[in-house]
Amino acid sequence: MDADQTNQGNKRVWISLFVISMSIVAFEIQLMPFFSIVQWQHIASMVISSAHLGFGPSGTRITLFREKMLRHSSILIPFFMMSSGLMMMIALPMSRLAFFRLDTFTLFSDPTQIEKLTLNYLLFFLPFLLAALSIGLVYVKKASTVGNYYFADLTGAGFGGLLALTLMWTMDLKWILWVVASLPI
Repeated sequence: MDADQTNQGNKRVWISLFVISMSIVAFEIQLMPFFSIVQWQHIASMVISSAHLGFGPSGTRITLFREKMLRHSSILIPFFMMSSGLMMMIALPMSRLAFFRLDTFTLFSDPTQIEKLTLNYLLFFLPFLLAALSIGLVYVKKASTVGNYYFADLTGAGFGGLLALTLMWTMDLKWILWVVASLPI
């Protein structure tokens, strides 16, 4: 592979990392008002814990299966990024189905609500896990130049916050999800 192809590949990875970071942060911020409206503010903090819950196990998985994941990274990184976008698209509508619908007012009096809370955590955990797997795999694969990719990640996250705020001012809340989730796809 010549230098031009390598640079082109590195630019694509940099842009992809920027976009997935922007998308996942915008998704996280967009979920906060949704949970504040649907479940009052009691469950809104669930978004942040779901994000952390997704990012934690991704590092463990990459550590445990490092060699195998690196061997297949050219397939896994785009797969994780696109799957994250797809999960962003379906997690919110699925959470409104009767099977997943959580009623925080009956959380301590109805045992099925604990199950629904757990299911909601799992449902919203998946987009963050998939995004974190793609980001972490890029870091491991590009360890010698990780600073460049870390910059793309942090810059994308910053722009994700700005994107979420801009979209909240300009779009109806129900359409923001589709814009944000389509970015990594």
